[in-house]
Amino acid sequence: MRKIYTILLCLVIITFLIVYFLKARSESVDVTRVIIIGIDGAEWDVINSLILEGKLPNFEKIQKNGASGKILSIPFPDNSKYGTVYLTPVVWTSIATGRSPEEHGITDFIINDELAGSHHRKVPAVWNILSYYNKKSAIVGWHSSFPAEEINGYYVSSMLGLWGYKISYGVPINEYRWQAEQYKNKIVSPDSFINEINLNITSEKFDVESYINKYIIAPDCDSFKYFIEKSIYYPIIWQDEIYYRILNYLLSKEDFHLAAIYFEGIDLTQHKFWRFSYSNSHKEINSEYYPECSKMMPVDNYYKIMDSRIGEIYDKYSKKYTIILLSDHGGRSWNYSEPLNIEYFTHSYECIFFIVGPDIKKNYQFKALSYDAYDILPTILYMLNIPISKELKGRIIKEIFKLSYLYRNKLKWIDKYPIKIDKKELDKKLIDEEMVEKLKGLGYVH
Repeated sequence: MRKIYTILLCLVIITFLIVYFLKARSESVDVTRVIIIGIDGAEWDVINSLILEGKLPNFEKIQKNGASGKILSIPFPDNSKYGTVYLTPVVWTSIATGRSPEEHGITDFIINDELAGSHHRKVPAVWNILSYYNKKSAIVGWHSSFPAEEINGYYVSSMLGLWGYKISYGVPINEYRWQAEQYKNKIVSPDSFINEINLNITSEKFDVESYINKYIIAPDCDSFKYFIEKSIYYPIIWQDEIYYRILNYLLSKEDFHLAAIYFEGIDLTQHKFWRFSYSNSHKEINSEYYPECSKMMPVDNYYKIMDSRIGEIYDKYSKKYTIILLSDHGGRSWNYSEPLNIEYFTHSYECIFFIVGPDIKKNYQFKALSYDAYDILPTILYMLNIPISKELKGRIIKEIFKLSYLYRNKLKWIDKYPIKIDKKELDKKLIDEEMVEKLKGLGYVH
């Protein structure tokens, strides 16, 4: 009798599974909408320690409701002249193209005596691929994305942020120097979008100094202010806020298959304040040498700013979009200052990867460093039901998806994308002295 019950139970389970998968199979192929939040320099260990302290509720929410793990960055050993080989423009371009630095052409911050930009890129990026397949994108501030490319959607190049801080003093974008000089009409695409930015985004002023004093450091912490270097730090804080406003504006205005944004503030804050906030010796250093600043944690504070932005995006758009959080590298302490034994921030090979959406497993963490940054683009293209080129170096991170989603959505392959990149040539070399000074301040240019 027990054997009969066992057989019947097995038949019921098998029948249920057959019906379930036949139903799933009969449904139309899913086309997911995706938001990518690129956070330069975000460090896995910092995030998880702040989650444990209850300081990052939205990172924690996404972690519990989705999948996450550490992934490997993309080294480029030919740049051994730097203290790190995980270079920001190299990695972000590899993420966007799925190709190696040698293939895509962005191999440094400065190429042929000018700032690295989209005109140096040799292969299509994700926004070019989506345009070819008639899918709409909103790209906001992706690193090394100037001059603007014509795509199906909106493209805000990295130059808007690089030169943008002075606008917050009341100079309209369309009257600023790129409109008067050779870079006219290459900051955004379509060209007319610059007028919407003027009207809806920069018309509301953003007081950078007050914002920093209120949310990042204490107003009376003169020692911290010494390390800020306004010409370097202020523009990035402005840039992150304006990019965030632009993304919210676009998402509230239209639906996109892909929306992507780049934030630089965490990386720069770590470069400037790691020694005070997130190093093994920060308590002793602050207490002895910077007593008025001993309770301030600038790095923690900027992670909390990002957590708030992520929470707003999640609350507004998670029902419609799958949301991805990722970084190009992590960070660690680098001790080179004697006799104070001060620790500074340098890049590490570990990136963060968080993903949350209706077809993603919940509270799932894959094995650390079992994937790398090349795997991001194939995974995104799979969710967007776009064929994956055999030229791409990465693979799909299949284990993050629910089984039913994998069953419904079969892989499609193509030998290569027949895409010709429409590049905007510059009238003369792009070399912005303010940007070069910023790179010098971070140790990237000598």
